Amino acid sequence: MYTADSSRNSLKPFKENGVGQIRPLVERTSDSIPAAPDWVGRAISIVIISSGRPEVLNETLESIFRQSQQPQQVIVVVPTLADVPRKEWGKSVQFIVGPHGGCVRRNPTTIAISGHLLADGNGVTRAEARRLLAHHTHPENLNGLFRCKGKFHSLHGCNMVVRRSILDYEKFDENLPLYSFAEDYDLSMRLERYGNVGKFALCIGVHLASPGGRVPEVLRGYSFVANPWYFLKKGTVPLPPFLARVRFWLAVFGRTFLFTLWKVLIRDRSVDWAGRLRGILLAFQDILLGRSHPRRILEL
Repeated sequence: MYTADSSRNSLKPFKENGVGQIRPLVERTSDSIPAAPDWVGRAISIVIISSGRPEVLNETLESIFRQSQQPQQVIVVVPTLADVPRKEWGKSVQFIVGPHGGCVRRNPTTIAISGHLLADGNGVTRAEARRLLAHHTHPENLNGLFRCKGKFHSLHGCNMVVRRSILDYEKFDENLPLYSFAEDYDLSMRLERYGNVGKFALCIGVHLASPGGRVPEVLRGYSFVANPWYFLKKGTVPLPPFLARVRFWLAVFGRTFLFTLWKVLIRDRSVDWAGRLRGILLAFQDILLGRSHPRRILEL
């Protein structure tokens, strides 16, 4: 895992200790290897990577648990479920299905995931959600269970899991008040400094998207524009500055403005589209005046 210091491109190595906290790895030059007796009684963790040999893997595990010094944990990383031994090892062994390649599987450093949504709002009832979950079956081909590249590297706020210890170093930005639009995107970009952030296909759910508790649409409209502009200014975007600005004006502001304007013109009554359009235009005005900020919605 890694965290950035004051220099954006300078990275410091970190690891987790036995109580789930993250601490710096000792410098090789300042820490000597302990003599053999000092290791007696210390907790031992074993990580095994394996592919295409479940019988050999099973024999290896049996050998490990015959040793006098028992490991505290054993983590086995395999590319498919077919590589897992048939023998049940219970809680003594943790199996992880990961990507091909020895190096990447020796580093099981996934720190945050979102799952696969079977439905995302649009009037889905709780009863329908239960039915979708109960009748869902996973595909026989389980390749690509975890993806962390391209569109998959951003968490989805309605179903995200983050390793607790990481949040001691990266917190949700409290400059995003009330609606907190895109707080999941902002956190995802910052968490990538520490390890893999992505989507896990076997973690399924249904987003009911209940409308209750929403802030007025004028504030939502402002946040739809002001928050991404704030992310761009503070550098939590995956693109170089010029491309990030082009993307903002075309894909963020342009698409949001035109879609909302269309809803106003066709007199859609599903939400207060006119209020949302007003919020978008207020954010645009504030950007031009150099005073745009997510916390401005507290003044509107």
